[in-house]
Amino acid sequence: MTCNLQQLHSQQVADIKKAIDIAYAEGREDEREEIVTLIKNTEEYISVKDESSHRYQIPRSKKEEWDTFCEIPEDDEASWNVPDWAEQIDGMPVTSLKESLLRLLDGFAHPKECKENDHE
Repeated sequence: MTCNLQQLHSQQVADIKKAIDIAYAEGREDEREEIVTLIKNTEEYISVKDESSHRYQIPRSKKEEWDTFCEIPEDDEASWNVPDWAEQIDGMPVTSLKESLLRLLDGFAHPKECKENDHE
């Protein structure tokens, strides 16, 4: 893949946080619904393993295709070409983008409470 999923995740969260901060600062709380819609339309990724226990992060919508890919015997050359929508990951996978964004939205809905918790 041309873009590391962890970098993409971090950038998306940063972009949404910026949009939330600007909207709140300008008193445009009506934009919250637009942000919720954006979050609901965001692709979710899950962590999976192949037959050799290598970990990958894939779009949830590709889970069935991943399972089919994993059924290809290891001696078949087709099993050597990991789908381009799967990214091998080291360590722990990134948290769910939707989960991160929903936490940001909660801070948008309760900004004073969020700012107080930031100083703890």
